[in-house]
Amino acid sequence: MQPYLLLLHNRCVYKIRDKTSADDLVQEVLIRVYKALPAYRPEALFKTWLIKITDNVCYSFLSSDSRYKKNIVTMTILDLSLIHI
Repeated sequence: MQPYLLLLHNRCVYKIRDKTSADDLVQEVLIRVYKALPAYRPEALFKTWLIKITDNVCYSFLSSDSRYKKNIVTMTILDLSLIHI
């Protein structure tokens, strides 16, 4: 996996735009690759398979990370007849 670490890290930084979180995501990618290795089909290119897993980990991070979720803003309607000008 050593030859691919820089590629995976750069891919995570590109996807999530956060270098510190990218370090954690690369570790998550490595764990998922280790768990999924028995399901890897040799006719597929290994690098492509790694990138797909990396992208999925990044997308999961972005969808679950509250910093990236849209904030819902509620507005109250004022009764203008109560305001004395």
